[in-house]
Amino acid sequence: MSARARVGIACWAVVTLLVVVGGGRWSLAQTTGEDAFLAPDDSPPQYILTMSGTIGPESFQGVRALLTISFTPPGSQNLYKVFVVGFPSANTRNCFNFDSDEGTVETQGMTITCRVKLHNQPISGNHFFYMSPVLYSRQGSATQNEAERTKHIAATAEPTKILALTGTLRLDVTKERLKGRVTMTGLDPRGNDYVHYNATFVGQRTTTLAPRPVP
Repeated sequence: MSARARVGIACWAVVTLLVVVGGGRWSLAQTTGEDAFLAPDDSPPQYILTMSGTIGPESFQGVRALLTISFTPPGSQNLYKVFVVGFPSANTRNCFNFDSDEGTVETQGMTITCRVKLHNQPISGNHFFYMSPVLYSRQGSATQNEAERTKHIAATAEPTKILALTGTLRLDVTKERLKGRVTMTGLDPRGNDYVHYNATFVGQRTTTLAPRPVP
């Protein structure tokens, strides 16, 4: 084989490698038409989520959260950063907060799957808010004002922050809408018991928003 031929083959191999490596980073962004939800020059899209599910023994619906998807910096382990926070307040009862930087992210087509990494200690960015039964507990027998007391606690008490020990967030994303499911398990520090969080949700793309800070 001539020297010119060897050089040509080497150049072709380098170009192919660059295409494979570079193309992998923009694979979802290159989807054409309505499904192209994120391109390299776009502002990170935000979606308002409406959720329903269960947390411990309770059911809930109509809870909202704000989800943002963005590209990670070059060299990052994950292709995307997925960030979820309760809305309009970050600590809304029965909502969850999620930061994919504290876990792994897998992509397949228009599906993004994030998993909480197992650590010796729970990670603060992945958690949910739960009205621990301990908040309602009271010594002695119930009184005729018990219903009023319970209602008052539900309206004024701060929900307990449960740090996720395990969890999975799965998204099916298009440009204007998404749907998905989240599961988390954590330890209630007040009741000293494990709590399971399961929710499904739909999301609508929105303009740039920010939740109210936690007092």
